[in-house]
Amino acid sequence: MPHEARIFVKTGLIYLTLTFALGGVLLILEALGRPAPEAFALQHAHFGAVGWLVNIVIGSRYGYCRSIESVFPQPEADFQLVSCTRASACSTGASRYD
Repeated sequence: MPHEARIFVKTGLIYLTLTFALGGVLLILEALGRPAPEAFALQHAHFGAVGWLVNIVIGSRYGYCRSIESVFPQPEADFQLVSCTRASACSTGASRYD
C-alpha cells in the first residue's frame, strides 16, 4: 500500500478513536442526567461520518487503485477528443498525429 494511502487509513483510525471517545463522553453525560452540549453531538457525527468514513474510503480506494495500476498499466490514449456544442457544429481536438 502506498505511503499516501497509509496516511489516510491511519488518520481515519484516529478519527474512529475520537468518535468512540466522544460517544463515551456523551453516554456518561446522559447516564448522569446532565444535558450534553449540542456541539458534542454534532462533533461526534462529524468525526464519525467525515473523519473516519471518508478517510478510510479514500485511503483504501487510493491504495487499491495504485496496486491495480502497477499490475495493469494504463495504455496511452490513442483517440481524438470531440466537443459538440450543437448537433450540426462539432470540432475535433488536436491529436498527437496532426
